[in-house]
Amino acid sequence: MPNRGDGSTACLASSSNAQDVSRPKPVPAWQADRIGEEGVAKTADSTAPTQKLCLQLPTTTLPKQHVLFRQGELADAVFYITAGQVHRVVTTENGSDRLLAILGPDDFCGEECLTAQAWHSTSAITMEECKIIRIEKAAMLRLLHESPALSDVFTTFLLSRKLKTEAALIDQLVGSVEQRLRRVLLALAGTRHGDSGIGIVPNAKQEMLAALVGTTRPRINHFLNKFRRLGLIEYGRGRPVGEIRLLAALQQIDDRDCP
Repeated sequence: MPNRGDGSTACLASSSNAQDVSRPKPVPAWQADRIGEEGVAKTADSTAPTQKLCLQLPTTTLPKQHVLFRQGELADAVFYITAGQVHRVVTTENGSDRLLAILGPDDFCGEECLTAQAWHSTSAITMEECKIIRIEKAAMLRLLHESPALSDVFTTFLLSRKLKTEAALIDQLVGSVEQRLRRVLLALAGTRHGDSGIGIVPNAKQEMLAALVGTTRPRINHFLNKFRRLGLIEYGRGRPVGEIRLLAALQQIDDRDCP
């Protein structure tokens, strides 16, 4: 992913002149334009591991609906999301796509390239303009070996994803549609809070919710209306299109008492 001269890859280097030690000088962008076999530029130890990635590696801005990789393609790189939203989908035998996960800033995808699996088992597609860092397989393996801090961050991400996948599978096996929809809404809620709310889910398309819950769009519509009648959410009726405001009552419900 070429990205020359946009300033996103600038790193700090100490001057060899003792008089300039307190004045770090930026390394020209072309010197850190590509990460691969050439190695990784060094940054201050005090910088967070993921911030180091943003400083060391070229960041590319990708448009909406850009395919990072497709199911069945060769897995040869890990992608780190610095901004935007990426959907991971799986294509069924009849050609339809099923949404598996929604990824956002500080998430990784394409990690299967680090295993013995040589291909992608899912596809990754940007749902809005995104800023992405592509890390070649050899470089990612070296980074994980040389940076224990980054290795910890990456391991924590993988464990978190495993737990979410396990919880979603359990929901599919034993949970009701209402329970699953409630937990999906809570998981998708943003950080914007209202007086009596606990969060907002922006751009909540019913097709997307149906894919995450594992049901049909009409049933999602039915239960969203039911939640609204019960005073658990607010949507429609003057709110921005696709926006769902979660009320505190939704979080206080025990799964066993889910309406």
